[in-house]
Amino acid sequence: MVEDHPKNSHRHELKLHVLSAKAERLLWHQRLAHCGDEQLCRAHMFSDGVPETRLGKDSALDSCPVCLDANMKSRNRGDGETRTATEPGQGLSLDLSFAGQHL
Repeated sequence: MVEDHPKNSHRHELKLHVLSAKAERLLWHQRLAHCGDEQLCRAHMFSDGVPETRLGKDSALDSCPVCLDANMKSRNRGDGETRTATEPGQGLSLDLSFAGQHL
């Protein structure tokens, strides 16, 4: 790089990939398995590479589409009848939360 002008130095390069504080908070919230705000603020103490964030008025939980969908209000299940299996194999329940696990 030619140092012929003060704005041609590495200190004055245009930063194209800089996220806003809100976007960076949401990104790390998602990377850390959708943790809460307090856990997100303390994560930098326990892991290398996680930036320090501060509690503020912008909660990552309020802008995360996955967390918003997961916290939906309960809905009616239909006609109110109980859903009890009467035969083997009639009911099936799965828990598909693999956040942060590597096989």
